[in-house]
Amino acid sequence: WIFNSCTVLFFLIFYSSVMLKIVADSEKKLTDIAHTDRLTGLYNRHFMATKLEAANTNEDEMFLAMVDIDFFKKINDTYGHNAGDYILTNVASTIKEICPDSEISRWGGEEFLIVFSKNDANDAKREMEIILDKIRALEILYDSRVIKITMSFGVVDGSMSNDFAALLREECIHFPFPFPFVFRAGPSRAF
Repeated sequence: WIFNSCTVLFFLIFYSSVMLKIVADSEKKLTDIAHTDRLTGLYNRHFMATKLEAANTNEDEMFLAMVDIDFFKKINDTYGHNAGDYILTNVASTIKEICPDSEISRWGGEEFLIVFSKNDANDAKREMEIILDKIRALEILYDSRVIKITMSFGVVDGSMSNDFAALLREECIHFPFPFPFVFRAGPSRAF
């Protein structure tokens, strides 16, 4: 009787620990799915907006960079949406490669938001210019055709606002892009 009771108790403890691990793993997978853009593997807009709201209480200096692929609709119209998706994944990989310590999200269709900490806005802008140069040099081969793209960037210094989420929401109300000044000088620019 005691042996059987101990065996059952051991089994229940073991089974419970296995089930708790399965539940914890499933919860992590679901959280990752909820926070990640499926196409690019970057964070999604919802996750980044939540991080920006939390950043208001953080004392670290942060900078935001909004990135937009120039004339993306024309790329989709000319080469097809699968080519557009392929370009988005290439751009995401390039940005991740150059900014490995930054928080990067796919903010919209062809827009990316990068949140990073640098010593000053000039450091952030230099990093964005490196991305811009690398993107200009890319020759994306899709369906036996080479597709060249350009991008435009804007970097906002954290001293402009301590409420990044409000800055984005306020600008998005009136303009198609959160940092409309980026696009005034034309495509393939960093500001």
